[in-house]
Amino acid sequence: MEALTIVGAVAACAQLVDLATRVTANLGSLKRRWVDGAQSLQLLIAKLSTVRAALAQIKDWADFNASTSPGGAEMVENLRAAMGACQAIIEMLDSEVTLLLNETRVPRLRQLFSESTMKEYESRLNSQVAALQLLLTAAYWCVSLD
Repeated sequence: MEALTIVGAVAACAQLVDLATRVTANLGSLKRRWVDGAQSLQLLIAKLSTVRAALAQIKDWADFNASTSPGGAEMVENLRAAMGACQAIIEMLDSEVTLLLNETRVPRLRQLFSESTMKEYESRLNSQVAALQLLLTAAYWCVSLD
């Protein structure tokens, strides 16, 4: 596999970790301002923190294993696609949270970022975590069979 392909995948993963870190911090700020939604926001923060940690581990794996594993180029492309979906979800969440941080009225916060909205983001993140898990499980089995 080409070194540039691995470097690109690692860089994309690192950028996604940074984005998830920023959104997590912004959600924490929002939680402190919006007491009524604190528990739901805490759950979303925990989910996003878990995704961020998993992406950091994927980056580490790609740094050390992707170039030596069979089908590494295809695996990197699949990882990019999965990370692209994660990035789209996190960017949508980032946009909403950034708008909410500029809102000063709590009733408006409730209206803009309802319980159903938070559950929708949590569900989307769960779906991407499951996809990444399946992909990495397949990668693990490919490496362990060698």
